[in-house]
Amino acid sequence: MASSFVYNLMKTGGLSVAPTLFCAWSSTTASFYVTLMTGSYVPSPAHSMASQFSGSEITGGFTAGYNGTIRISLTGRTMAVNTTSNQIEFTASQVSWVSLTATVAAWCVLQQSGSDALSPLCVYNSLGGFPLTLSGATLVLSFANSGLFALTDG
Repeated sequence: MASSFVYNLMKTGGLSVAPTLFCAWSSTTASFYVTLMTGSYVPSPAHSMASQFSGSEITGGFTAGYNGTIRISLTGRTMAVNTTSNQIEFTASQVSWVSLTATVAAWCVLQQSGSDALSPLCVYNSLGGFPLTLSGATLVLSFANSGLFALTDG
């Protein structure tokens, strides 16, 4: 089933990570990455660290895991308060993977920090046409003007 969610850790402030997300998202020194997932990952909002999806990242011409080439650094990160929708919108520049050969089930944002066991998960998304089967193609993810994810007061 297709889904999109913010991991509970980011919503609840568990392990004191959520406040870091708000402070670090627009920082030029924070390490937020987007990675591509296979269908073998069974997503859960209760997952907290990247080690929980170990073995489920796409490899198709790339390497997976901590500092793997499948993970692309998110640049152009901004955070905006939308008072009409009562939400905070997190945006980033588009990203692309060239010569990708794989079936991509979803994408996931994480804050890479020291190792996968220390890298908090931020958001998971399998909506928007996934799964996609690519054979040496370029995959471009362009995020909506309202952000690649939003936290709503409500």
